Amino acid sequence: GGKAAPPSKPGAAGGGQPVSSPAAETDRQKLRAVEKQLAEEKKKVKLLEGKVNKPGAGGGNTGSNAADQQRIRELEAKLKETEQSYKKQLSDAKTASDKAKAEWDKTQTKLQTQLTTQTQRGDTAETELANTQKELSVQKQTNDKLQQELGALKQSMGDMQKNMTELGELRGEVGKLRTERAELEKLYKEEKSLRKKYYNEIEDMKGKIRVYCRVRPMAQYEKENKSKQAVDLVDEYSVKVNTTKGAKDFTYDRAFGMESTQDEIYEDTKRLVQSAVDGYNVCIFAYGQTGSGKTFTIQGAPGNPGITPRAITDLFVILNAMDTTKFKVSVQCYMCELYNGQLIDLLLPKKKKK
Repeated sequence: GGKAAPPSKPGAAGGGQPVSSPAAETDRQKLRAVEKQLAEEKKKVKLLEGKVNKPGAGGGNTGSNAADQQRIRELEAKLKETEQSYKKQLSDAKTASDKAKAEWDKTQTKLQTQLTTQTQRGDTAETELANTQKELSVQKQTNDKLQQELGALKQSMGDMQKNMTELGELRGEVGKLRTERAELEKLYKEEKSLRKKYYNEIEDMKGKIRVYCRVRPMAQYEKENKSKQAVDLVDEYSVKVNTTKGAKDFTYDRAFGMESTQDEIYEDTKRLVQSAVDGYNVCIFAYGQTGSGKTFTIQGAPGNPGITPRAITDLFVILNAMDTTKFKVSVQCYMCELYNGQLIDLLLPKKKKK
């Protein structure tokens, strides 16, 4: 038989669990080749032993048998050496295979860990991508809304530009109106000053002291006593008084008959309120005997006011119409009565009137 040569490199581990690494696969292929050669050598040795031990082969072939026996021993020694060499190679290959397997397992574990990490990162990235897409969708909606608002703002800006142009024109007109107003105010003040002057001159022309006469109608008790009318209205300036000595005429600045109303009485005296506001001293009083109608003319009755309440109302109307930035007004009032030679303050309590 031929001589079995050992393989040039150790093979992969035999008898162990095969691994799926490329290095382990190569080692397994080498081990299978070594085992195959070892089996062939064992087969050759058995074949030679069979020939030696075959019956009928003795006698004159003693020298030949001795040579075969020597050859068999050499082959058995060689086979044993080769087998030991192969066992050592198998042990080394197994050690290398285990080491390779351990390294492969370590690498596989590392790769599995990396794969798990990458998978988690991928899941996280997908979640972040979904969130980003959702935010992008919301941002897009917001952007569309902002675009609409921007369009509306641009339109508003256009309207504002138009309004600014109109505002500029209005400012010019306002400036013009202010100038005209200043001129009108100047003219109004001049006219007002002249009006006051002429108005009070007219009042002065009527007389510093003016006397009016009002004829009252007959009272009920006078009618029951069948009294006769003693005073007759001649015209708006004079009256006639019928006495036992004959009729006498009296002339006044103004005369009012029995049919005259409170409105008519106040109409001819209300201009004095304006004179008082203009700075003139004004006094209105009623004079006459008891029962002649003084209180009714001055104070009036419920629903039919006289001169005093009407004058006070007009006074505050005039004051409220004045420019408060230019004028400061204060009003004081008191009410007195001259009766039987005594001056009585009607606004004081009864104990303090005299």
